[in-house]
Amino acid sequence: MEDDSNAEPEPVEEPPRREPGQPEPKVERERRARRRLAQGDIIRKHKRLLIGLAAALLALLCVFGSYRFFFSSKAAPQPSYQSLVRGEKYIQAAQVYPEKRSNIEAVVVTDGTTAQLAKFQAKYPSANGKFDLAYAQQKYLVVITASQEAAMTRVRKSKLAVAYIKTKQYEQAEILNQDLNDQDLQSLIAIGYIQTGKFDQAKQINAELKNKTIDQAIQTGETYQKAVEHYQSIANDKTKSAAERAQAKASAASFQHQLETLGE
Repeated sequence: MEDDSNAEPEPVEEPPRREPGQPEPKVERERRARRRLAQGDIIRKHKRLLIGLAAALLALLCVFGSYRFFFSSKAAPQPSYQSLVRGEKYIQAAQVYPEKRSNIEAVVVTDGTTAQLAKFQAKYPSANGKFDLAYAQQKYLVVITASQEAAMTRVRKSKLAVAYIKTKQYEQAEILNQDLNDQDLQSLIAIGYIQTGKFDQAKQINAELKNKTIDQAIQTGETYQKAVEHYQSIANDKTKSAAERAQAKASAASFQHQLETLGE
């Protein structure tokens, strides 16, 4: 018996070659038609999937475009310093123009309100702001303390002199006014001396001012002072009745008040 492994394989018959111009065999046409039908079935089967993928891609493009439009557009132009200050947007101006905060604070002092100045000082505290806010709030002792660190311009020196006058520190106000040489301040200092019974100092100031109103205030003040001393002596006189002493004490207090508020 012969070994089958040595047998030669049978040759595979190739389909006969079609000569140019020769009609395609029917079998070949049918095979090609079957392939086209199979491909059409595959496309139809995955048509919905392909449409879904296309829609998802389109949606992603829309989202990306919207993001670019809303979030990647050019930044709005920066508002000008003048427009912010004129619009009383002081804090925003200080934020956009930090190098101008000192100037902005000065604008708030002259053109703004005390409330606006307080908000500005809370947001952007400074020695100048502390002084100016204390003066606006009539916290004169704080004004005097803040003057040790603030930039003491002529305006602030005048305010400091007023603070000294309001706290009855007339000598300090007079020393400061030697630099300012302000006659209005000098008049206020003279009135302050009168209110505290220091008539000689008031007369010395008015010798330069030659102010008739202050001269009249000095005379009235001296009259009130004499009345105070007179009624105080009665109130302290133990030989007087209790009623007389009480009445005299009340009169002394009344004239003392008139003296302390003279010229206001």
